[in-house]
Amino acid sequence: MDTSVQQIKDRLDIVELVKEYFPLKQAGSNFKAPCPFHKEKSPSFMVSASKQIWHCFGCGEGGDIFTFFTKIEGLEFKEALQILAKRTGVTLQTSFTGQPKDKKERLYELMGLASDYFCQAISRAPQGQEAREYLTDRGITIDIQDEFSFGYALQDFDRLYQYLISKKYTTPEIIDVGLVVVKERGRAMDRFRDRIMIPIRDINGHTVGFGGRILHEKENAPKYLNSPQTTLYDKSRVVFNLDRARHAIRQDDQAIIVEGYMDVIGLVQGGVRNVVASCGTALTVDQIKLIKRFTQRFLFCFDSDAAGVQATERGVDIALKEGIDAQIIQLPRDTDGNALYKDPDECIRKDPEGWGVSVKNAMPFIEFLTKNELRNNVLRDPHTKTQSAHKILAFINRIPDRIMQDHWVTYLAQQMSISETILWEELDTAKKRLRMPFRPATVSPASGSVTKSRSRIDSLEFSFIVSLLQSPESIGTASGLVRSDMVLDTDISALYNLLCSDYSDSTSLPSFGTLVASLSFDADLAQRIDAAVAFEESEPGKTEGLCARIRSRYREHRLQELQTLMANAEREHDGKSVSQYMEEFQKIQKM
Repeated sequence: MDTSVQQIKDRLDIVELVKEYFPLKQAGSNFKAPCPFHKEKSPSFMVSASKQIWHCFGCGEGGDIFTFFTKIEGLEFKEALQILAKRTGVTLQTSFTGQPKDKKERLYELMGLASDYFCQAISRAPQGQEAREYLTDRGITIDIQDEFSFGYALQDFDRLYQYLISKKYTTPEIIDVGLVVVKERGRAMDRFRDRIMIPIRDINGHTVGFGGRILHEKENAPKYLNSPQTTLYDKSRVVFNLDRARHAIRQDDQAIIVEGYMDVIGLVQGGVRNVVASCGTALTVDQIKLIKRFTQRFLFCFDSDAAGVQATERGVDIALKEGIDAQIIQLPRDTDGNALYKDPDECIRKDPEGWGVSVKNAMPFIEFLTKNELRNNVLRDPHTKTQSAHKILAFINRIPDRIMQDHWVTYLAQQMSISETILWEELDTAKKRLRMPFRPATVSPASGSVTKSRSRIDSLEFSFIVSLLQSPESIGTASGLVRSDMVLDTDISALYNLLCSDYSDSTSLPSFGTLVASLSFDADLAQRIDAAVAFEESEPGKTEGLCARIRSRYREHRLQELQTLMANAEREHDGKSVSQYMEEFQKIQKM
Protein backbone atom coordinates (compact mmCIF):
# COMPACT_ATOMS: atom_id res chain seq x y z
CA MET A 1 0.00 0.00 0.00
CA ASP A 2 2.90 2.40 0.78
CA THR A 3 4.12 2.09 -2.81
CA SER A 4 0.65 2.89 -4.16
CA VAL A 5 0.38 5.95 -1.93
CA GLN A 6 3.70 7.28 -3.16
CA GLN A 7 2.77 6.61 -6.80
CA ILE A 8 -0.41 8.68 -6.34
CA LYS A 9 1.58 11.50 -4.74
CA ASP A 10 4.05 11.43 -7.64
CA ARG A 11 1.26 11.70 -10.22
CA LEU A 12 -1.05 14.24 -8.56
CA ASP A 13 0.12 17.77 -7.73
CA ILE A 14 -1.35 19.07 -4.47
CA VAL A 15 -1.56 22.64 -5.83
CA GLU A 16 -3.70 21.53 -8.78
CA LEU A 17 -5.92 19.41 -6.52
CA VAL A 18 -6.54 22.26 -4.07
CA LYS A 19 -7.32 24.65 -6.94
CA GLU A 20 -10.22 22.39 -7.91
CA TYR A 21 -11.95 23.44 -4.68
CA PHE A 22 -11.02 27.13 -4.35
CA PRO A 23 -8.58 29.62 -5.92
CA LEU A 24 -5.02 29.95 -4.62
CA LYS A 25 -2.90 33.08 -4.72
CA GLN A 26 0.85 32.79 -5.16
CA ALA A 27 2.92 34.00 -2.20
CA GLY A 28 6.61 33.65 -3.05
CA SER A 29 7.32 29.99 -3.70
CA ASN A 30 4.09 28.96 -1.93
CA PHE A 31 0.35 29.51 -2.43
CA LYS A 32 -2.23 30.86 0.03
CA ALA A 33 -5.99 31.18 0.47
CA PRO A 34 -8.61 31.58 3.21
CA CYS A 35 -8.86 28.28 5.05
CA PRO A 36 -11.83 26.12 3.97
CA PHE A 37 -11.96 24.44 7.37
CA HIS A 38 -12.58 27.48 9.56
CA LYS A 39 -13.80 31.06 9.13
CA GLU A 40 -11.11 33.73 8.85
CA LYS A 41 -10.60 37.18 7.35
CA SER A 42 -6.90 37.02 6.48
CA PRO A 43 -5.68 34.01 4.44
CA SER A 44 -3.61 31.63 6.56
CA PHE A 45 -4.02 28.44 4.50
CA MET A 46 -0.67 27.73 2.82
CA VAL A 47 0.26 25.15 0.16
CA SER A 48 3.87 24.24 -0.63
CA ALA A 49 4.42 23.09 -4.20
CA SER A 50 7.97 21.95 -3.51
CA LYS A 51 7.15 19.92 -0.42
CA GLN A 52 3.63 18.86 -1.59
CA ILE A 53 2.07 19.71 1.79
CA TRP A 54 -0.47 22.17 3.17
CA HIS A 55 -0.90 23.88 6.52
CA CYS A 56 -3.29 26.40 8.05
CA PHE A 57 -1.63 28.75 10.54
CA GLY A 58 -5.05 29.76 11.82
CA CYS A 59 -6.59 26.43 12.90
CA GLY A 60 -3.44 24.30 12.89
CA GLU A 61 -4.71 21.71 10.40
CA GLY A 62 -2.29 20.38 7.81
CA GLY A 63 -0.81 17.39 6.01
CA ASP A 64 -0.32 15.95 2.55
CA ILE A 65 -2.55 15.38 -0.44
CA PHE A 66 -4.44 12.58 1.31
CA THR A 67 -5.21 14.49 4.50
CA PHE A 68 -6.54 17.39 2.43
CA PHE A 69 -8.68 15.18 0.21
CA THR A 70 -10.16 13.13 3.06
CA LYS A 71 -10.95 16.25 5.09
CA ILE A 72 -12.53 18.33 2.33
CA GLU A 73 -14.51 15.40 0.92
CA GLY A 74 -15.50 13.94 4.29
CA LEU A 75 -14.04 10.52 3.42
CA GLU A 76 -12.23 7.72 5.19
CA PHE A 77 -8.64 7.12 4.07
CA LYS A 78 -9.50 3.87 2.25
CA GLU A 79 -12.21 5.62 0.22
CA ALA A 80 -9.88 8.51 -0.60
CA LEU A 81 -7.12 6.12 -1.65
CA GLN A 82 -9.43 4.22 -3.99
CA ILE A 83 -10.77 7.42 -5.61
CA LEU A 84 -7.35 9.00 -6.11
CA ALA A 85 -5.90 5.70 -7.37
CA LYS A 86 -8.62 5.47 -10.01
CA ARG A 87 -8.07 9.10 -10.96
CA THR A 88 -4.30 8.71 -11.38
CA GLY A 89 -4.37 5.24 -12.92
CA VAL A 90 -2.53 3.62 -10.03
CA THR A 91 -3.24 -0.07 -9.38
CA LEU A 92 -3.69 -0.63 -5.67
CA GLN A 93 -1.76 -3.35 -3.90
CA THR A 94 -3.11 -6.65 -2.57
CA SER A 95 -4.64 -5.21 0.61
CA PHE A 96 -7.29 -3.54 -1.51
CA THR A 97 -7.54 -5.19 -4.91
CA GLY A 98 -5.67 -8.49 -4.65
CA GLN A 99 -8.55 -10.06 -2.78
CA PRO A 100 -11.84 -11.05 -4.41
CA LYS A 101 -14.31 -8.18 -4.60
CA ASP A 102 -16.26 -7.82 -1.39
CA LYS A 103 -20.02 -8.01 -1.38
CA LYS A 104 -20.62 -4.26 -1.38
CA GLU A 105 -18.22 -3.64 -4.23
CA ARG A 106 -20.06 -6.16 -6.40
CA LEU A 107 -23.41 -4.65 -5.48
CA TYR A 108 -22.19 -1.12 -6.27
CA GLU A 109 -21.12 -2.35 -9.70
CA LEU A 110 -24.48 -4.07 -10.16
CA MET A 111 -26.37 -0.84 -9.38
CA GLY A 112 -24.10 1.14 -11.69
CA LEU A 113 -24.85 -1.35 -14.45
CA ALA A 114 -28.59 -1.02 -13.81
CA SER A 115 -28.33 2.77 -13.97
CA ASP A 116 -26.51 2.56 -17.30
CA TYR A 117 -29.18 0.14 -18.54
CA PHE A 118 -31.97 2.59 -17.70
CA CYS A 119 -30.03 5.45 -19.36
CA GLN A 120 -29.60 3.40 -22.53
CA ALA A 121 -33.33 2.62 -22.55
CA ILE A 122 -34.40 6.26 -22.30
CA SER A 123 -32.03 7.35 -25.06
CA ARG A 124 -32.44 4.43 -27.50
CA ALA A 125 -35.62 2.46 -26.87
CA PRO A 126 -38.84 3.69 -28.61
CA GLN A 127 -40.63 3.80 -25.25
CA GLY A 128 -37.71 5.80 -23.88
CA GLN A 129 -38.35 8.56 -26.39
CA GLU A 130 -41.80 9.04 -24.88
CA ALA A 131 -40.19 9.32 -21.43
CA ARG A 132 -37.79 11.97 -22.77
CA GLU A 133 -40.69 13.93 -24.21
CA TYR A 134 -42.53 13.76 -20.88
CA LEU A 135 -39.50 15.19 -19.07
CA THR A 136 -39.10 17.92 -21.67
CA ASP A 137 -42.79 18.82 -21.33
CA ARG A 138 -42.20 19.09 -17.57
CA GLY A 139 -39.57 21.73 -18.34
CA ILE A 140 -36.54 19.54 -17.55
CA THR A 141 -33.81 20.29 -20.07
CA ILE A 142 -31.76 17.62 -21.82
CA ASP A 143 -28.64 18.80 -20.00
CA ILE A 144 -30.29 18.33 -16.61
CA GLN A 145 -31.69 14.94 -17.67
CA ASP A 146 -28.15 13.87 -18.50
CA GLU A 147 -26.62 15.42 -15.37
CA PHE A 148 -28.98 13.48 -13.09
CA SER A 149 -28.74 10.33 -15.25
CA PHE A 150 -32.48 10.06 -15.85
CA GLY A 151 -33.42 6.69 -17.26
CA TYR A 152 -36.39 4.58 -18.22
CA ALA A 153 -37.48 1.14 -16.96
CA LEU A 154 -39.10 -0.80 -19.80
CA GLN A 155 -42.58 -2.31 -19.44
CA ASP A 156 -41.29 -5.85 -19.94
CA PHE A 157 -41.83 -8.31 -17.10
CA ASP A 158 -38.19 -9.21 -16.35
CA ARG A 159 -35.98 -7.52 -18.96
CA LEU A 160 -33.60 -5.94 -16.43
CA TYR A 161 -33.43 -9.14 -14.38
CA GLN A 162 -32.43 -11.24 -17.39
CA TYR A 163 -29.88 -8.63 -18.43
CA LEU A 164 -28.21 -8.66 -15.00
CA ILE A 165 -28.24 -12.47 -14.89
CA SER A 166 -26.45 -12.44 -18.25
CA LYS A 167 -23.79 -10.26 -16.62
CA LYS A 168 -23.09 -13.03 -14.07
CA TYR A 169 -24.95 -11.54 -11.10
CA THR A 170 -26.96 -13.94 -8.95
CA THR A 171 -30.66 -13.80 -8.14
CA PRO A 172 -30.02 -13.15 -4.40
CA GLU A 173 -27.73 -10.23 -5.29
CA ILE A 174 -30.32 -8.67 -7.60
CA ILE A 175 -32.99 -9.11 -4.93
CA ASP A 176 -30.67 -7.69 -2.28
CA VAL A 177 -30.36 -4.31 -4.06
CA GLY A 178 -34.14 -4.11 -4.52
CA LEU A 179 -34.28 -4.34 -8.32
CA VAL A 180 -36.54 -7.39 -8.50
CA VAL A 181 -39.39 -8.87 -6.49
CA VAL A 182 -40.31 -12.53 -6.30
CA LYS A 183 -43.85 -13.56 -7.19
CA GLU A 184 -45.69 -16.81 -6.64
CA ARG A 185 -43.77 -19.98 -7.53
CA GLY A 186 -40.49 -18.13 -7.03
CA ARG A 187 -40.54 -16.20 -10.32
CA ALA A 188 -38.45 -13.00 -10.27
CA MET A 189 -39.96 -9.82 -11.75
CA ASP A 190 -38.47 -6.35 -12.26
CA ARG A 191 -39.55 -4.02 -9.45
CA PHE A 192 -39.53 -0.99 -11.77
CA ARG A 193 -41.49 -1.20 -15.01
CA ASP A 194 -42.72 1.61 -17.28
CA ARG A 195 -41.15 4.21 -15.01
CA ILE A 196 -38.92 7.23 -15.44
CA MET A 197 -35.93 6.45 -13.24
CA ILE A 198 -33.79 8.76 -11.09
CA PRO A 199 -30.66 7.22 -9.53
CA ILE A 200 -30.14 7.87 -5.82
CA ARG A 201 -26.44 8.14 -4.98
CA ASP A 202 -24.54 8.12 -1.71
CA ILE A 203 -22.02 10.79 -0.72
CA ASN A 204 -19.29 9.05 -2.72
CA GLY A 205 -21.35 8.94 -5.92
CA HIS A 206 -22.28 5.25 -5.79
CA THR A 207 -25.77 4.48 -7.06
CA VAL A 208 -27.54 2.85 -4.11
CA GLY A 209 -31.21 3.12 -5.10
CA PHE A 210 -33.74 4.54 -7.53
CA GLY A 211 -36.84 6.66 -7.54
CA GLY A 212 -39.34 5.77 -10.27
CA ARG A 213 -42.23 7.86 -11.63
CA ILE A 214 -44.79 5.88 -13.65
CA LEU A 215 -45.09 6.97 -17.27
CA HIS A 216 -48.52 5.52 -18.08
CA GLU A 217 -50.71 5.63 -14.99
CA LYS A 218 -52.47 2.37 -14.15
CA GLU A 219 -55.01 1.32 -11.56
CA ASN A 220 -53.40 0.06 -8.32
CA ALA A 221 -49.94 1.16 -9.50
CA PRO A 222 -48.32 3.83 -7.30
CA LYS A 223 -47.41 7.06 -9.07
CA TYR A 224 -44.01 7.11 -7.38
CA LEU A 225 -42.05 4.03 -6.38
CA ASN A 226 -38.73 4.12 -4.54
CA SER A 227 -36.16 1.44 -3.84
CA PRO A 228 -36.72 -0.35 -0.54
CA GLN A 229 -34.24 -0.38 2.32
CA THR A 230 -31.34 -2.59 1.18
CA THR A 231 -27.78 -3.52 2.02
CA LEU A 232 -26.60 -0.48 0.05
CA TYR A 233 -29.52 1.89 0.54
CA ASP A 234 -30.09 3.01 4.13
CA LYS A 235 -32.65 5.77 3.70
CA SER A 236 -31.73 7.34 7.03
CA ARG A 237 -28.10 7.80 5.90
CA VAL A 238 -28.46 8.95 2.28
CA VAL A 239 -28.97 12.60 1.29
CA PHE A 240 -30.13 13.09 -2.29
CA ASN A 241 -27.70 15.18 -4.39
CA LEU A 242 -25.14 15.64 -1.60
CA ASP A 243 -22.46 14.01 -3.76
CA ARG A 244 -22.92 16.80 -6.34
CA ALA A 245 -23.79 19.65 -3.97
CA ARG A 246 -21.14 19.32 -1.27
CA HIS A 247 -18.58 21.59 -2.94
CA ALA A 248 -21.18 24.33 -3.50
CA ILE A 249 -22.40 23.88 0.08
CA ARG A 250 -18.89 24.36 1.41
CA GLN A 251 -18.26 27.32 -0.88
CA ASP A 252 -21.56 29.06 0.01
CA ASP A 253 -21.32 27.91 3.64
CA GLN A 254 -24.98 26.92 3.62
CA ALA A 255 -27.15 24.00 2.52
CA ILE A 256 -30.67 24.40 1.18
CA ILE A 257 -32.74 21.41 2.28
CA VAL A 258 -35.94 20.56 0.40
CA GLU A 259 -38.42 17.68 0.49
CA GLY A 260 -38.27 15.93 -2.86
CA TYR A 261 -36.09 14.95 -5.80
CA MET A 262 -37.95 17.21 -8.22
CA ASP A 263 -37.43 20.22 -5.95
CA VAL A 264 -33.69 19.55 -6.07
CA ILE A 265 -33.68 19.05 -9.83
CA GLY A 266 -35.77 22.18 -10.46
CA LEU A 267 -33.51 24.31 -8.28
CA VAL A 268 -30.32 22.95 -9.88
CA GLN A 269 -31.78 23.77 -13.30
CA GLY A 270 -32.46 27.26 -11.97
CA GLY A 271 -28.80 27.69 -11.03
CA VAL A 272 -28.95 26.67 -7.35
CA ARG A 273 -26.18 24.18 -6.64
CA ASN A 274 -26.11 23.92 -2.84
CA VAL A 275 -29.41 22.03 -2.56
CA VAL A 276 -30.17 18.55 -1.19
CA ALA A 277 -33.21 16.48 -0.19
CA SER A 278 -33.88 13.93 2.51
CA CYS A 279 -34.99 11.13 0.12
CA GLY A 280 -38.67 11.28 1.06
CA THR A 281 -38.20 10.76 4.81
CA ALA A 282 -38.05 13.09 7.77
CA LEU A 283 -34.49 14.36 8.18
CA THR A 284 -32.51 12.03 10.47
CA VAL A 285 -29.55 12.52 12.80
CA ASP A 286 -27.27 10.64 10.41
CA GLN A 287 -28.35 12.77 7.44
CA ILE A 288 -27.77 15.97 9.41
CA LYS A 289 -24.30 14.80 10.44
CA LEU A 290 -23.48 14.09 6.79
CA ILE A 291 -24.48 17.60 5.67
CA LYS A 292 -22.80 19.08 8.75
CA ARG A 293 -19.42 17.99 7.37
CA PHE A 294 -19.69 20.83 4.87
CA THR A 295 -21.58 23.62 6.65
CA GLN A 296 -23.17 24.58 9.96
CA ARG A 297 -25.96 26.57 8.28
CA PHE A 298 -29.10 24.79 7.07
CA LEU A 299 -31.87 26.58 5.16
CA PHE A 300 -35.07 24.51 5.24
CA CYS A 301 -37.67 24.92 2.49
CA PHE A 302 -40.30 22.20 2.81
CA ASP A 303 -43.87 22.29 1.49
CA SER A 304 -46.22 24.61 3.36
CA ASP A 305 -48.88 21.95 4.05
CA ALA A 306 -49.32 20.31 7.46
CA ALA A 307 -47.02 17.40 6.61
CA GLY A 308 -44.33 19.79 5.39
CA VAL A 309 -44.53 21.91 8.53
CA GLN A 310 -44.30 18.80 10.70
CA ALA A 311 -41.31 17.49 8.74
CA THR A 312 -39.62 20.88 9.05
CA GLU A 313 -40.07 20.94 12.82
CA ARG A 314 -38.72 17.39 13.19
CA GLY A 315 -35.68 18.21 11.09
CA VAL A 316 -35.01 21.48 12.88
CA ASP A 317 -35.38 19.79 16.26
CA ILE A 318 -32.51 17.44 15.44
CA ALA A 319 -30.46 20.16 13.72
CA LEU A 320 -30.62 22.45 16.75
CA LYS A 321 -29.36 19.65 19.00
CA GLU A 322 -26.39 19.30 16.65
CA GLY A 323 -25.57 23.00 17.03
CA ILE A 324 -26.76 23.87 13.51
CA ASP A 325 -27.85 27.39 12.53
CA ALA A 326 -31.30 26.35 11.29
CA GLN A 327 -33.15 28.86 9.13
CA ILE A 328 -36.41 28.84 7.17
CA ILE A 329 -36.97 29.92 3.58
CA GLN A 330 -40.49 31.23 3.12
CA LEU A 331 -41.74 31.19 -0.46
CA PRO A 332 -43.39 34.40 -1.75
CA ARG A 333 -46.89 35.06 -0.41
CA ASP A 334 -49.88 37.14 -1.45
CA THR A 335 -51.33 40.02 0.56
CA ASP A 336 -53.39 37.58 2.66
CA GLY A 337 -50.29 35.62 3.66
CA ASN A 338 -51.01 32.60 1.43
CA ALA A 339 -48.12 30.91 -0.40
CA LEU A 340 -48.08 31.71 -4.12
CA TYR A 341 -46.26 28.51 -5.03
CA LYS A 342 -46.71 24.98 -3.77
CA ASP A 343 -43.00 24.07 -3.69
CA PRO A 344 -39.50 25.40 -4.50
CA ASP A 345 -39.54 23.79 -7.97
CA GLU A 346 -42.62 25.78 -9.02
CA CYS A 347 -41.28 28.93 -7.40
CA ILE A 348 -37.95 29.02 -9.22
CA ARG A 349 -39.57 28.18 -12.56
CA LYS A 350 -42.23 30.88 -12.32
CA ASP A 351 -40.51 33.48 -10.15
CA PRO A 352 -36.71 33.10 -9.99
CA GLU A 353 -36.34 36.61 -8.63
CA GLY A 354 -38.83 35.84 -5.87
CA TRP A 355 -36.89 32.71 -5.00
CA GLY A 356 -33.68 34.71 -4.69
CA VAL A 357 -35.35 37.21 -2.36
CA SER A 358 -36.78 34.37 -0.25
CA VAL A 359 -33.33 32.82 0.20
CA LYS A 360 -31.79 36.19 1.04
CA ASN A 361 -34.50 36.76 3.66
CA ALA A 362 -34.23 33.30 5.24
CA MET A 363 -35.20 33.59 8.90
CA PRO A 364 -33.73 31.85 11.97
CA PHE A 365 -36.14 29.11 12.99
CA ILE A 366 -36.86 30.48 16.49
CA GLU A 367 -37.77 33.85 14.98
CA PHE A 368 -39.89 32.17 12.31
CA LEU A 369 -41.72 30.04 14.88
CA THR A 370 -42.33 32.99 17.21
CA LYS A 371 -43.76 35.13 14.42
CA ASN A 372 -45.99 32.26 13.30
CA GLU A 373 -47.35 31.87 16.82
CA LEU A 374 -47.95 35.63 17.16
CA ARG A 375 -49.73 35.63 13.80
CA ASN A 376 -52.30 33.31 15.40
CA ASN A 377 -53.11 35.94 18.04
CA VAL A 378 -51.88 33.78 20.90
CA LEU A 379 -51.33 36.80 23.16
CA ARG A 380 -55.06 37.40 23.50
CA ASP A 381 -55.54 34.39 25.74
CA PRO A 382 -53.23 33.50 28.69
CA HIS A 383 -53.66 29.76 28.09
CA THR A 384 -52.65 29.83 24.40
CA LYS A 385 -49.87 32.30 25.19
CA THR A 386 -48.46 29.86 27.74
CA GLN A 387 -48.72 26.94 25.32
CA SER A 388 -46.94 28.91 22.59
CA ALA A 389 -44.17 30.04 24.93
CA HIS A 390 -43.56 26.46 26.06
CA LYS A 391 -43.49 25.24 22.44
CA ILE A 392 -40.84 27.81 21.52
CA LEU A 393 -38.86 27.20 24.72
CA ALA A 394 -38.74 23.49 23.85
CA PHE A 395 -36.80 24.36 20.69
CA ILE A 396 -34.57 26.89 22.50
CA ASN A 397 -33.82 24.10 24.97
CA ARG A 398 -32.38 22.04 22.09
CA ILE A 399 -29.68 24.65 21.42
CA PRO A 400 -26.43 23.53 23.11
CA ASP A 401 -24.82 27.00 23.18
CA ARG A 402 -25.79 28.98 26.28
CA ILE A 403 -25.03 32.37 24.68
CA MET A 404 -27.30 31.54 21.76
CA GLN A 405 -29.99 30.47 24.21
CA ASP A 406 -29.66 33.81 25.98
CA HIS A 407 -30.20 35.64 22.70
CA TRP A 408 -33.41 33.77 21.95
CA VAL A 409 -34.78 33.99 25.48
CA THR A 410 -34.36 37.77 25.31
CA TYR A 411 -36.03 37.83 21.90
CA LEU A 412 -38.95 35.68 23.08
CA ALA A 413 -39.43 37.82 26.19
CA GLN A 414 -39.65 40.97 24.07
CA GLN A 415 -41.98 39.49 21.46
CA MET A 416 -44.42 37.86 23.89
CA SER A 417 -44.16 40.35 26.76
CA ILE A 418 -42.97 37.75 29.26
CA SER A 419 -40.33 38.33 31.92
CA GLU A 420 -36.92 36.94 31.00
CA THR A 421 -36.59 35.67 34.55
CA ILE A 422 -39.73 33.57 34.19
CA LEU A 423 -38.61 32.19 30.83
CA TRP A 424 -35.22 31.21 32.27
CA GLU A 425 -36.91 29.54 35.21
CA GLU A 426 -39.11 27.54 32.84
CA LEU A 427 -36.12 26.67 30.67
CA ASP A 428 -33.99 25.59 33.63
CA THR A 429 -36.89 23.54 35.02
CA ALA A 430 -37.13 21.72 31.70
CA LYS A 431 -33.37 21.05 31.73
CA LYS A 432 -33.48 19.72 35.29
CA ARG A 433 -36.35 17.45 34.33
CA LEU A 434 -34.23 15.97 31.55
CA ARG A 435 -31.26 15.48 33.92
CA MET A 436 -33.37 14.23 36.84
CA PRO A 437 -32.25 10.84 38.16
CA PHE A 438 -34.84 8.15 37.81
CA ARG A 439 -36.95 7.81 40.95
CA PRO A 440 -37.45 4.40 42.55
CA ALA A 441 -39.85 2.15 40.70
CA THR A 442 -43.20 1.32 42.19
CA VAL A 443 -42.23 -2.31 41.89
CA SER A 444 -41.53 -4.03 45.19
CA PRO A 445 -38.43 -6.28 45.19
CA ALA A 446 -40.17 -8.42 47.79
CA SER A 447 -42.71 -9.43 45.17
CA GLY A 448 -40.02 -11.31 43.32
CA SER A 449 -40.85 -9.46 40.11
CA VAL A 450 -37.57 -7.54 39.96
CA THR A 451 -34.65 -9.92 39.96
CA LYS A 452 -31.97 -8.81 37.50
CA SER A 453 -29.61 -5.93 36.75
CA ARG A 454 -28.16 -4.79 33.47
CA SER A 455 -26.15 -1.91 32.00
CA ARG A 456 -27.46 -1.59 28.43
CA ILE A 457 -30.98 -0.64 27.40
CA ASP A 458 -32.16 -0.44 23.79
CA SER A 459 -33.25 3.19 23.36
CA LEU A 460 -35.73 2.49 20.53
CA GLU A 461 -37.55 -0.28 22.41
CA PHE A 462 -37.41 1.73 25.63
CA SER A 463 -39.16 4.67 23.92
CA PHE A 464 -41.64 2.25 22.35
CA ILE A 465 -42.78 0.66 25.62
CA VAL A 466 -42.89 4.04 27.40
CA SER A 467 -45.08 5.42 24.61
CA LEU A 468 -47.51 2.49 24.95
CA LEU A 469 -47.71 2.89 28.74
CA GLN A 470 -48.40 6.61 28.33
CA SER A 471 -50.97 6.07 25.57
CA PRO A 472 -52.65 2.70 26.16
CA GLU A 473 -55.20 3.48 23.45
CA SER A 474 -52.40 2.90 20.94
CA ILE A 475 -51.68 -0.68 22.09
CA GLY A 476 -54.22 -2.15 19.71
CA THR A 477 -52.68 -0.33 16.75
CA ALA A 478 -49.19 -1.36 17.76
CA SER A 479 -50.17 -5.01 18.15
CA GLY A 480 -51.24 -5.06 14.50
CA LEU A 481 -47.89 -3.63 13.36
CA VAL A 482 -45.24 -5.07 15.66
CA ARG A 483 -45.04 -8.71 16.70
CA SER A 484 -43.43 -9.45 20.06
CA ASP A 485 -40.60 -11.33 18.34
CA MET A 486 -39.63 -8.08 16.60
CA VAL A 487 -38.78 -6.66 20.03
CA LEU A 488 -35.30 -7.90 20.89
CA ASP A 489 -35.07 -7.04 24.58
CA THR A 490 -36.53 -10.03 26.42
CA ASP A 491 -37.97 -7.97 29.29
CA ILE A 492 -39.58 -5.36 27.05
CA SER A 493 -40.82 -8.08 24.71
CA ALA A 494 -42.47 -9.92 27.62
CA LEU A 495 -44.13 -6.72 28.85
CA TYR A 496 -45.23 -5.83 25.32
CA ASN A 497 -46.71 -9.30 24.83
CA LEU A 498 -48.65 -8.86 28.09
CA LEU A 499 -50.00 -5.47 26.97
CA CYS A 500 -51.09 -6.87 23.58
CA SER A 501 -52.78 -9.95 25.01
CA ASP A 502 -54.55 -8.35 28.01
CA TYR A 503 -54.93 -4.63 27.28
CA SER A 504 -55.22 -4.14 23.50
CA ASP A 505 -58.74 -2.76 23.87
CA SER A 506 -58.06 -0.69 26.99
CA THR A 507 -57.76 3.06 27.40
CA SER A 508 -56.22 2.82 30.87
CA LEU A 509 -53.77 0.52 32.62
CA PRO A 510 -53.15 -0.69 36.16
CA SER A 511 -50.04 0.58 37.96
CA PHE A 512 -46.67 -0.35 36.53
CA GLY A 513 -45.92 -2.48 39.55
CA THR A 514 -49.07 -4.51 38.95
CA LEU A 515 -48.20 -4.98 35.29
CA VAL A 516 -44.76 -6.44 35.91
CA ALA A 517 -45.65 -8.36 39.08
CA SER A 518 -45.96 -11.59 37.11
CA LEU A 519 -42.79 -11.01 35.09
CA SER A 520 -39.15 -11.62 35.98
CA PHE A 521 -38.22 -8.02 35.21
CA ASP A 522 -34.88 -6.18 35.17
CA ALA A 523 -34.61 -3.84 38.20
CA ASP A 524 -32.85 -0.96 36.45
CA LEU A 525 -35.13 -1.16 33.42
CA ALA A 526 -38.25 -1.16 35.61
CA GLN A 527 -37.01 1.93 37.43
CA ARG A 528 -36.23 3.79 34.23
CA ILE A 529 -39.49 2.93 32.51
CA ASP A 530 -41.55 3.92 35.53
CA ALA A 531 -39.74 7.27 35.79
CA ALA A 532 -39.97 7.99 32.05
CA VAL A 533 -43.72 7.33 32.03
CA ALA A 534 -44.10 9.77 34.92
CA PHE A 535 -41.81 12.58 33.74
CA GLU A 536 -41.55 12.53 29.96
CA GLU A 537 -44.22 14.28 27.92
CA SER A 538 -46.25 12.04 25.65
CA GLU A 539 -46.39 12.98 21.96
CA PRO A 540 -49.45 12.37 19.76
CA GLY A 541 -48.68 9.91 16.98
CA LYS A 542 -45.30 8.96 18.45
CA THR A 543 -46.19 5.27 18.79
CA GLU A 544 -46.83 4.84 15.05
CA GLY A 545 -43.40 6.25 14.23
CA LEU A 546 -41.70 3.95 16.73
CA CYS A 547 -43.60 0.97 15.32
CA ALA A 548 -42.29 1.84 11.86
CA ARG A 549 -38.71 2.04 13.12
CA ILE A 550 -38.93 -1.31 14.93
CA ARG A 551 -40.42 -2.95 11.83
CA SER A 552 -37.71 -1.41 9.66
CA ARG A 553 -34.94 -2.66 11.94
CA TYR A 554 -36.40 -6.16 12.11
CA ARG A 555 -36.89 -6.12 8.36
CA GLU A 556 -33.28 -5.16 7.69
CA HIS A 557 -31.88 -7.82 10.02
CA ARG A 558 -34.10 -10.59 8.67
CA LEU A 559 -33.40 -9.69 5.04
CA GLN A 560 -29.68 -9.96 5.73
CA GLU A 561 -30.22 -13.39 7.28
CA LEU A 562 -32.30 -14.55 4.31
CA GLN A 563 -29.70 -13.20 1.90
CA THR A 564 -27.08 -15.44 3.51
CA LEU A 565 -29.43 -18.44 3.57
CA MET A 566 -30.32 -18.00 -0.10
CA ALA A 567 -26.67 -17.74 -1.11
CA ASN A 568 -25.84 -20.92 0.82
CA ALA A 569 -28.81 -22.79 -0.65
CA GLU A 570 -27.92 -21.66 -4.16
CA ARG A 571 -24.36 -22.93 -3.72
CA GLU A 572 -25.76 -26.28 -2.61
CA HIS A 573 -28.22 -26.33 -5.56
CA ASP A 574 -31.13 -26.58 -3.11
CA GLY A 575 -33.83 -25.07 -5.33
CA LYS A 576 -36.66 -25.77 -2.90
CA SER A 577 -34.98 -23.86 -0.07
CA VAL A 578 -34.07 -21.00 -2.42
CA SER A 579 -37.75 -20.64 -3.39
CA GLN A 580 -38.85 -20.73 0.25
CA TYR A 581 -36.30 -18.11 1.25
CA MET A 582 -37.23 -15.98 -1.77
CA GLU A 583 -40.89 -16.15 -0.80
CA GLU A 584 -40.16 -15.01 2.76
CA PHE A 585 -37.73 -12.37 1.42
CA GLN A 586 -40.50 -10.99 -0.79
CA LYS A 587 -43.02 -10.90 2.05
CA ILE A 588 -40.62 -9.08 4.37
CA GLN A 589 -39.65 -6.60 1.64
CA LYS A 590 -43.31 -5.53 1.50
CA MET A 591 -43.40 -4.73 5.23
